[in-house]
Amino acid sequence: MKIVPGTCDAARRESGVWVFVDIGFSRDTTSSCIAIDESEPSDVLYGELGPWIANEVNKDSSPLNLLIEAPLSVAFNVKGCPTGRTIEKRRSATRYWYQGAGAATLLAATHLLRSLNDMSCVQGLRSDREIRLFEGFASFKPKGKRASHAADVAKLRRVAWGETNEGRIMSPQELKVCNGDILRSAFIASGMDFGIPPVVEVY
Repeated sequence: MKIVPGTCDAARRESGVWVFVDIGFSRDTTSSCIAIDESEPSDVLYGELGPWIANEVNKDSSPLNLLIEAPLSVAFNVKGCPTGRTIEKRRSATRYWYQGAGAATLLAATHLLRSLNDMSCVQGLRSDREIRLFEGFASFKPKGKRASHAADVAKLRRVAWGETNEGRIMSPQELKVCNGDILRSAFIASGMDFGIPPVVEVY
């Protein structure tokens, strides 16, 4: 099993099997949501995500596109301090990767991808399966509208498959706010470098 960054060209329905994850990091509640291809999104415990994805990995050898609604890349400015990416500011509102929910979901994604790596080594996941990462971004919600993990997964799927214009797919080059900013995989500090995936953003 090899985890690599996805590409904008691969953001289409027919490019492989798709797994969409809205990640949560709760101990007791079903704070995560997952959908495989056209399946209905299912609310699950965080601890169920790894085995569910591993089961999908073992089914065949075609590329598997894994979209996670969490920061999968990070940015630092020329002074070496954390800075936002273009998607993380909308008018006066911000959802920076290093603050609040962004930092929590990054941590959750780190442990999820580490568990998949460990399962690959210890439990023998298919070595011939390529997992392509895509970042999902559905953080700016209309005021007064209750958030729904299932709704976020469904919207991210429609944008990724080109079924709606209520979002866009951004290349890594579009994520820098300033030319001097440095973009990195969000997982380098954890000893994993999966490159910088494109971002599927929901409006």
